[in-house]
Amino acid sequence: MPQLKVTLKEVEHEFVNDYARFGFNSKTDLVSKAISKLRKELLEEEIRKSSELYQEVYQSDRELQELTDDAASLCLE
Repeated sequence: MPQLKVTLKEVEHEFVNDYARFGFNSKTDLVSKAISKLRKELLEEEIRKSSELYQEVYQSDRELQELTDDAASLCLE
């Protein structure tokens, strides 16, 4: 498994060292969980921003709205 050397602030270092208090078996488990949660949040934020951009494009493009409406009506037939 790859290893990573990082520099932490003292308060962050103390938090990681207190891993057992939070129910983790090791520092690695705590850091891995934290990275997974952050990764998920960042990806969700990226998707949210992308969907907002698509919404802006859709709202400003009447031709795209008509095309979408036509396609949706075909699905209902």
